[in-house]
Amino acid sequence: MEHKLLNLAYTYLDNKNYEKAYEYALKINNREYLPLVNDILNDTYYKIKSNYNKNKTILKKRFNINLDNVEFDWKNYKVEKTIEGKLTVRINKTGKNIYLGSKYNYKRDLDNLTKELNVTYEDEYLIIIGFGLGYHILDCLAKYPNNKILVFEEDLSLLKCAAFLLDLTEILRHNNLFLCGESDKINILSFLDKNINTYYCKHLKMGCFSNYIYIYNEEVVVKSNIINNFNNSMIINMNTNKVFSDKVIQCFIENIPYIAGGNSIGDLRYKFKGKPCVIVSAGPSLEKNIKYLKEYQDNAVIITGERTANLLIKYNIKPHIICALDSSDIVYELSKGVLDKGIPFALTERSNSNVARENKGRNIFAINYFNDTLKQVVKKSHVNYLSGGSVAHYGAFLGIYMGCSTVIFIGQDLAYTENKIHADSVANTSSDFRYGKQLYYVKGNVEPQVLTCEIFDSYRLWFEDYVSLNRNTKFINSTEGGAFINGTIVMNLMESLEMYCKNKINADEIIEKSLQDVKILSQKQLSQNIKIFLENLTTLKLHISNYIENLETVYNEFDKFGKINGSDLLNGIKTLEHKINNLNYGKDLSDYMSCPKINEINMDSDYRISLDDNKELRIKKQIMKDIKMQKVTKESLENIIELIENLYLNKEE
Repeated sequence: MEHKLLNLAYTYLDNKNYEKAYEYALKINNREYLPLVNDILNDTYYKIKSNYNKNKTILKKRFNINLDNVEFDWKNYKVEKTIEGKLTVRINKTGKNIYLGSKYNYKRDLDNLTKELNVTYEDEYLIIIGFGLGYHILDCLAKYPNNKILVFEEDLSLLKCAAFLLDLTEILRHNNLFLCGESDKINILSFLDKNINTYYCKHLKMGCFSNYIYIYNEEVVVKSNIINNFNNSMIINMNTNKVFSDKVIQCFIENIPYIAGGNSIGDLRYKFKGKPCVIVSAGPSLEKNIKYLKEYQDNAVIITGERTANLLIKYNIKPHIICALDSSDIVYELSKGVLDKGIPFALTERSNSNVARENKGRNIFAINYFNDTLKQVVKKSHVNYLSGGSVAHYGAFLGIYMGCSTVIFIGQDLAYTENKIHADSVANTSSDFRYGKQLYYVKGNVEPQVLTCEIFDSYRLWFEDYVSLNRNTKFINSTEGGAFINGTIVMNLMESLEMYCKNKINADEIIEKSLQDVKILSQKQLSQNIKIFLENLTTLKLHISNYIENLETVYNEFDKFGKINGSDLLNGIKTLEHKINNLNYGKDLSDYMSCPKINEINMDSDYRISLDDNKELRIKKQIMKDIKMQKVTKESLENIIELIENLYLNKEE
């Protein structure tokens, strides 16, 4: 029988009916004929468009992967049929031929992948490096139907090969599949940020399929590092949020009148196009070269943080913009010496509100998190700034946003140069920098290696991403020590100033002129907007209270009878869900304040659905989790309402 199939396949091949030849060759499983079958497959698969056209359409529409733009040399991707009846590919990369997966035991490859992923709960994100021909992806989707699966394909030519070989539509249309074909770091980070919820940053499981690690070793290592660094950054942000969330919300609410009466960073857009700026940071090496800046202070926009501003004044250097990010009171203490100098402060909604209140210069705001609430209360939106965590990041963002063509860093050590955290003149602590930190060495600017920690290193990685994103800007690192920032040019400060800061730019005059026209919201209108906002928050809180009551009734019924009786109750829950979702007031605030407790709930095994849970337990866990999370949201709303009432309504009374 199989001999006849082989003859038919050859007949169709001779007649150039490649699709039929391919179809009949696939039906042959006799090991004796497999070498001949493989020859037919390799003569035909890349000439057949039926599978390819279906697959490429979905890949373009769902994942923005355009296979028509991908070069493909079929000679480097030899197809072979395995003894199990599946297909595999022998890939020629740099002269070496390596099989993508086992010719003899696909199940072993799949078992190794599932063992590496080690999936326990349905809320875990599964990150798989290697789409291959898609067999293992289809099996993982079947094995873990409720888990989000993020797949990274290193080789788009291999994906094109798979699109010719097989009908992948069942895989590509699955709602839980998210496929990334990007190699650029910024695009990979964007993909991760879009598809991974911050609340689940500790729930990532990663595995590499079969021989991918051997064929694409360098690419896999790079991608794994990007993913791990992304996850570490999310965990750092989450831990920061856990400590400061209440204070951040308080500062934002206190900052509302200053935002309403202040400037937006948008007022400075491209005001220094083609000009240089100098970002002055408080690293241990700063005092080695800060004195050289005085002669050139009129030839560049000088941006610094509140910690370093006092030191600049001491050297008779007046910064043009001072950045203050954090909500902690230490920021205000560090700013006190320069708040009366009339220097503009670049702030965000979470900056310590005492700074905005006491500043005698202009307050300029960018927004991190709460633009939605600002639109509702202040009736205008501000520039969004996605924080890298430090004032130097904010300074670099400002420089680029204002159009500067050259950004010069000094004091940007990002390391413990000479075993110090900050320059001696700006240090405000004598604590041991080693306490509670994981320390390690990275490449240095001057020294071969320098000692750093996870937080400093995350700052360095942010700079590297930002430099990569702004390739038309020159980034000069004139820090005399510290960690090397990939993408920057290491240069002595005097050299960089002489080369890039030759002419006066009248920065003070340009900034003042740009910030003169401020659209100030009247106190009366602001008060009215706040009252309406409070009314909507109170209505939202009432809906959530009713929603919690209904969920508790549902849980009690299910716990008692093993089922939910009454369509009216379920319809009532759906109606409340609709109302809550549509009343989008203060969601950004309540989400931020709730985040630490929501993370705790998401990590609690009492609420996490495991792969082994039966149907009844799954339903109970889901309802209990919904109740718990809604109670946290309600509590956050109550705290926000109380804060606003105490700060604004009670004062009016």
